[in-house]
Amino acid sequence: LLTCTKHLWQWDLRSGEMKGAAERPVKMYEASVSGDDVMIQVEQEITYDYDEEDDFDEDDFFGSD
Repeated sequence: LLTCTKHLWQWDLRSGEMKGAAERPVKMYEASVSGDDVMIQVEQEITYDYDEEDDFDEDDFFGSD
């Protein structure tokens, strides 16, 4: 499973299927391994839309001591 640490959404990496509370599908790309590198084929620019007001830092998410 792939887990988003911001939303705790999860997806099956083999199928891309949403698991649990996931609200959006994960983008899938053709991939290959070249030595120690994982290469993906991207047809168009990858963008991430989010509302900055909803953003918070890691201390808020994970708690601080």
